[in-house]
Amino acid sequence: MDKFDDQYVLLQNMYEDTYYPQYLVDKIKWQFIHLIEHLEGANLKDLALVQDKLDEFTMFINSMQQEFWDQDSEIETVASESIAATLEYILDWFEIDIPIEDALREREW
Repeated sequence: MDKFDDQYVLLQNMYEDTYYPQYLVDKIKWQFIHLIEHLEGANLKDLALVQDKLDEFTMFINSMQQEFWDQDSEIETVASESIAATLEYILDWFEIDIPIEDALREREW
């Protein structure tokens, strides 16, 4: 499997919007990096295992809601769309045939 596109800017819209504390966006970015590293070495044909990893990823972001609220921010439309767009790009890159709504089925934001 090829390595992920190192030219792609993860969460670009969130980084460009000062409403989101950068250190919290960084935490989400690191989760994306861990997900990418996992996918680079995973059996991508086993979609159930890939979905399990996506669920873990999504639940981690769910757990960050309070941290955003504590900083007078929240995971709302721009953040939600940025996370989904980034994940969709990753799924496309690795040719993983899981619709974005299924990939994020555990989301609470």
